[in-house]
Amino acid sequence: MNFWQTLGIEPTGDKSAIKRAYAKLLKIHHPEDDPQGYQKLREAFDRAMKAVIEEEQKKEKEKEHDYEYKDEIEIDVVAAGGDINEEIRYRSTYRWIDVAPHQALNEVQLFFRQMKELYSDFTRRIDPQEWNALMADDFLWKVEYQEERLNVLMLFLEKHHNLPHEVWQILDRSFHLVEDKEYLLEIYDEPWIEFIIRQIYGATALNYECFANRELHFDIEHYLTLRQQAQSMLMEDRPEEAADVLAEAHQFFQDDPDLQLMRAKYFRRVGNTEEALASLDDLLALKPEDYEAHLLKAQIYYEEQMYNEAIRECELLREYHGLDKDIWSVSLASKLELGRLEEIWKENAETKVNSTGYVHFLFDASLGQSLWNKHLFSQKYNPYYKLSRKNVIKFFSFTCGVIFLRLSWLYLIVFLAVQLLFHPPGFMIVLYLILGVSAWKTLRTLKLLCT
Repeated sequence: MNFWQTLGIEPTGDKSAIKRAYAKLLKIHHPEDDPQGYQKLREAFDRAMKAVIEEEQKKEKEKEHDYEYKDEIEIDVVAAGGDINEEIRYRSTYRWIDVAPHQALNEVQLFFRQMKELYSDFTRRIDPQEWNALMADDFLWKVEYQEERLNVLMLFLEKHHNLPHEVWQILDRSFHLVEDKEYLLEIYDEPWIEFIIRQIYGATALNYECFANRELHFDIEHYLTLRQQAQSMLMEDRPEEAADVLAEAHQFFQDDPDLQLMRAKYFRRVGNTEEALASLDDLLALKPEDYEAHLLKAQIYYEEQMYNEAIRECELLREYHGLDKDIWSVSLASKLELGRLEEIWKENAETKVNSTGYVHFLFDASLGQSLWNKHLFSQKYNPYYKLSRKNVIKFFSFTCGVIFLRLSWLYLIVFLAVQLLFHPPGFMIVLYLILGVSAWKTLRTLKLLCT
């Protein structure tokens, strides 16, 4: 069958193999640039899928011994002058019925063109309402085009993926990208699908608000590509490669908070503290309450032993966003370096620290626990120390008792039985021996536990 040759694969009953071959060739025969090639490819795909389905049905009928006549569909596709006409003839055992020309290809082309026009207008592109309006088109609700829509969208996103987080979420609601992740992984490269999923979840989403209501006198698409590349390089720990990309992007546009944050992270990573702090100052001039900027600034101040400045940044963060573990860790470490134990314990008694799970958690959780160690820090200002000490003594006393009884109960029972039945003279020395050995083993066990 020549449609297998068109798909470039051997005849197979594997639908996934057919879909992969179709998706691969779809990149070559673009529905807008090569409509005739696309039409031929689509025909081959439909015929291959139909052949598989018919073979499955045939096998099913053989199993059930069902030899009833079934309707068949024959599709003849004719291309003339660049226009696509499809004639579907429905054949049954009794009659021929002509059905109106199928318009799926034209709707696919139209939808793709609408997405491209929307993307090309940057002001409209970053407006979620524009995408909501496009996704309300009737074409999106036709179940029979579901797979075709998804393939066209993936083809579109390969070259048009600089989109705000809100738009990615709209696309996911319309095309169920997260839901169909396993299917997409069968056809497309895993890094590309993971990139799409991260954009939908917002894990690596970049800011687009800074471009709103501005006249952009530079190639915005090139700038957004540079920004995306820089983010990927920093995430993959390739700061040397990110340097030139960040510098070029900064020449285009300086009022992007995300770019300034990336520059600060880059300069910090290469040890240029002065430039890192300058970039953070530029960012805070644009967004005075930015969480990441203040936190990163506090961390840099701590690393440079500028503890008072680190504490000041933490206080600002606390005003804007409340107290969480990241803020608390930097503030605690800075105050410990300054010996401000009384202030630390007072704050600890007055506040509760929330856990945010933020990615910039700088210090180990054991830092707060080390405050309770009397060999490291004075417990003079610890309001809980005496009560805690009593509880620890009670706990260890109970533990010692349990371990002691666990080690000696059988020997004590034997001793009592012998003593009651035979009353041997001088047998009490055995009791002292049992108690002494059990006490020695108990102390060894506690030592192992503490170690």
